[in-house]
Amino acid sequence: MAVLYEDSFVLLREASALMDQALLQTADQNASGKIRAAFYKLYQAANSATMISPPDVRAVAEGSEAYRLIVEYPYKLYYREGRYPGADLKTVFDRWVLEVGRYVDGLAASAKLSVAKPSREKQ
Repeated sequence: MAVLYEDSFVLLREASALMDQALLQTADQNASGKIRAAFYKLYQAANSATMISPPDVRAVAEGSEAYRLIVEYPYKLYYREGRYPGADLKTVFDRWVLEVGRYVDGLAASAKLSVAKPSREKQ
């Protein structure tokens, strides 16, 4: 089955649901794991959208500051190292949901333009 940009938005919704669950069970040992998993799903959303993009769009995306920050924070710092923010966790997480959503929207729009663009070889 083909992966679509909409699948990235599904991952964003799943990440938000996981974070909500984690915040409800702060005294639970599973809360930390759910928080980390929620940040990982943010990375998955961005990464899957990047990987399904046309090669020209993917090359630009992988070199972008937005992608670098998504890899650096939600993936490396928060998920891999578990050093996510404590006091303002929900605010930081929500900001990343918006950032990743914008990133995926941008990729989807660029992919449409890339596919619609006439090839020089056909001219």
